[in-house]
Amino acid sequence: MSTFNPEYPIAWCDVCQEDTPHYPKRLWSCVMCRRRYAKEYSPAHPKTNTTTSKSDRDPTPPSGQREIRWHESCGQYTERYNNGRCVPCSQEKSREWKAANPERTQELQEKWERENPGRRAALNKIWRESHPEETKARNAANYARNREQNIASALARAAADPEKHRESSRKDKRRRRALRLENGYESYRDNEVFKYHNWICHLCDVAIDPTLPRNTRFGAQIDHIIPLARGGPDCFDNVAPAHGTCNTRRQDKSVEEFREILRKEAEPSDAI
Repeated sequence: MSTFNPEYPIAWCDVCQEDTPHYPKRLWSCVMCRRRYAKEYSPAHPKTNTTTSKSDRDPTPPSGQREIRWHESCGQYTERYNNGRCVPCSQEKSREWKAANPERTQELQEKWERENPGRRAALNKIWRESHPEETKARNAANYARNREQNIASALARAAADPEKHRESSRKDKRRRRALRLENGYESYRDNEVFKYHNWICHLCDVAIDPTLPRNTRFGAQIDHIIPLARGGPDCFDNVAPAHGTCNTRRQDKSVEEFREILRKEAEPSDAI
């Protein structure tokens, strides 16, 4: 039979429907309810021996987690904010208020964003990284819902700046291939790579003319130092400028292998 500290006050419990011992500093917390919850519902509080005095203490949630209490309106144990309010109930009331006051909601959101610049983007990034499957599903649903508008907008951007559109397409192609091969990917700008290497082809060590179109034989292109086919990532440290013809001829050879081919071609052949 369970024993209780005689100093525990006796109060009515709506769940047990009788007078039960309550924790002295938390009169809302019935000892029996907390023990039953700790044994049956909460994985954070394993079953304990209720015959010891230590087990009579009110379980404290781990650091960084919200406290859990019984809520009569919800009919279950729910998380609580620091002020004691039920989290699901508060969130539901917040959604109802926002739906009834859209203009005031927009005003408060704009004010918060002005007072916390960059905070929303950081929070959204954290959420996307912790919910990859939900993010993927949301993006697919959003694209399907606005497919025609997205296509029209993409065509308009391509017509306004063809060179920027081609650069974006090349970047997306490299990113998709790196992700498909699971080599790793980090965002970077092509012009930053060209300026960092002073517009010098890393394969033939010849300067690249920045004025030439990038889709020509001697135009500037992005080349991976360690090819993607050999496990190289698509990141700033693994890319360098290259002539279009050098990049095409190299394929998946290493830099040393391709330079050896160029050296042999530069050697004069013996006359027959």
